[in-house]
Amino acid sequence: MPKPNDKVRLHKKRAPIRGTAGVIATNANALAKPPSLPAHLTLRAKDVPFWDDILRARSIEEWGRVELVLAWQLAQIQGDILTGRQLVERGDRKELELAGFPSVRSAAATVGTLIAQQLTLMRSLMMVGTVVGDPINQVPRRIAEREAEQTINKLKGSAEENESLLAL
Repeated sequence: MPKPNDKVRLHKKRAPIRGTAGVIATNANALAKPPSLPAHLTLRAKDVPFWDDILRARSIEEWGRVELVLAWQLAQIQGDILTGRQLVERGDRKELELAGFPSVRSAAATVGTLIAQQLTLMRSLMMVGTVVGDPINQVPRRIAEREAEQTINKLKGSAEENESLLAL
């Protein structure tokens, strides 16, 4: 069972850089042009800073077409979260109505939904670690615990049988 202070794995384990050639390759990768957005997608102006930061989270060769689409969705959601939070903080009724929200409460609920979608996308991009108690991880953990208990019970049972044979 994981403890609250266990380390959370934030990203895939990468091979350590060894030698000058590895350092040069890493620096060249950092200076290289980031992968471009697939042609059928467009970025809104408010999403560009998020897009740039998301792409910097991994090396260039780790971005495939599917990952780029997920990163685009994540950038859009983060831009929408920022806009929604600014609307909620200002609380201006006319501005909320122009944005399509009847009240501050509905805008705050929408921001909450966007945050949940953001976490789902980050999980699919493997940009966040596993959360203790996450339902996705519970079933395999329960199966492993059950198998461990069965193995321990078998070992205890065989130890008791061996002790009874030695007593004879």
